[in-house]
Amino acid sequence: MLSLHTTEAFESWFAALADAAAEDVATAVDLVQALGPERCPPQSSDLVLWYQSAEGADFTDRFFDSELYQFATRSRRALAHLQTPAVQRRLARLSGREALYAEVMLERFAALARRWRRGFGEPAAGAELDATYGAMLELLGLPAPSEVPTPVLRELQIRERRLRVLYGVDPASERALMILGEALDRQAYGPSVRRALALWSEFLLEDCSPRLQAGSGC
Repeated sequence: MLSLHTTEAFESWFAALADAAAEDVATAVDLVQALGPERCPPQSSDLVLWYQSAEGADFTDRFFDSELYQFATRSRRALAHLQTPAVQRRLARLSGREALYAEVMLERFAALARRWRRGFGEPAAGAELDATYGAMLELLGLPAPSEVPTPVLRELQIRERRLRVLYGVDPASERALMILGEALDRQAYGPSVRRALALWSEFLLEDCSPRLQAGSGC
């Protein structure tokens, strides 16, 4: 079962629904939660379509950036790996200069994530984070994980009500974020998907903000 989270935007939309519609949406969301990270309801899909808005480069367009989303995915994946019990045990066994070096690199990892988030995209930060993560694995004598589940943005349709919910699933931490709800109108896909992706990227980056220390999680 997934741990369920919601945005303020979703909560406001849900609170304004009529009782019957709210009940159907709640049932669909409960099913998403119960099915877990590997399965999704029949009316749910990760083939989310989007189109550019006619106005072009507004504030949300700056978040709809493939490098930013890829960085959020990579940083969340690396962080989840660094917090696994096997890695934490190795970190706890370090001492002396190696322990100090590990702590400095973990702090650097968190600082890079924060810097990227504030700047809405710095390619150098992404490359540096990859290098820092690689150095950590080398210090610990660990290979890079061969296969790590990737966070995904999905659409859940409640067709009987002509409604849809944009939500994200992060398999590594078994979390789901209900992001936006709206009428099932494909003309709105551009702004909606860009906004949902912005909120989803922020959610994934939140775990990288606290100061990390060897032997502990966020």
